[in-house]
Amino acid sequence: MTNLLDTLLAVPTVSGGEKAINDKIYRYIKNYVNESQIDALGNLICVRKALPKKGKKPLKIGFFCAVDAPGRIVTYIEENGLVRTAAIGKTDLKFAAYSKVVTADEKYTGILVPENFKAEKDAVSEPLFADFGFENESEAAEHISVGDLLCFADEPVRLPSKIGKTVYAPALGNKLCAAVLAELAHKTEPADAFELSFAFCAQSALGARGAAPAAFSLTPDIAVCFEPYEGKTPGIRIADRFLVSDGQFVKDLTDAAAQIGMTLTPQIDSEPLFTDAARIGGAGQGVRTVTLLYPVNAKGSARERADVTLCSKFTELLLQFLRQL
Repeated sequence: MTNLLDTLLAVPTVSGGEKAINDKIYRYIKNYVNESQIDALGNLICVRKALPKKGKKPLKIGFFCAVDAPGRIVTYIEENGLVRTAAIGKTDLKFAAYSKVVTADEKYTGILVPENFKAEKDAVSEPLFADFGFENESEAAEHISVGDLLCFADEPVRLPSKIGKTVYAPALGNKLCAAVLAELAHKTEPADAFELSFAFCAQSALGARGAAPAAFSLTPDIAVCFEPYEGKTPGIRIADRFLVSDGQFVKDLTDAAAQIGMTLTPQIDSEPLFTDAARIGGAGQGVRTVTLLYPVNAKGSARERADVTLCSKFTELLLQFLRQL
């Protein structure tokens, strides 16, 4: 899984520009699924069919995570060659200012700067400008266009060394969740009892837009969402503003965690934002849904921080969950 995570960390991503990262995930799991597609919104949807068994309908279990991240979009090119930007998703400006950005096609690299170059980080306000080093508007317009998406692109840092367990990186939380689900596809064997599906969802930072179409396409009986949250320990969401998690599956995941020596901290999310789980739970005739939470610090910033060694523990947890169903 380490190689996969390193691959994902090297790929810039932003809401509306998920193709590059989903291409990497697809290459990793294509030999372990029967069907795959990238839908019109940019979701990568993969299905592992159940082994045929006469007279028995398999349980359809869907695993969902996001693969996008907040970023910026070009809104105007200034006479001095700076590129005015607006936010895609929600990011704390004090983390965004002076961060490295790259165009979604990875052709041009710049630095986000405030209008007042001398502004202290705590005093930074919109608008933020991308400085690509262009001398004037004409030069900038040869390479950059209004509507171009910009990804945060600071290089990942491992602490205390190159093999350290603590990592700082853009979009780290979502990439950790994606790595776990891709590894789960590798480690599960086809069974007659289950049809497993894996949805790597687009545009989560824009109101969880990708999750509902993915759920409508897959029509799972059970949905396990996996997402990062601002916390210190592995968690499980009991409820958010728009969805109460399925109580039985909260218990099942909590019990599975105990079986492998892991503790899940119950969480209630009061943010007035739609989560992927809320979108999925309301899809079609409704889906029994639960959300597993990977702890990160500075969630949604240009430099998220997390313990990457938890990936293997979460994979083990999901395997144990499937065994106990």
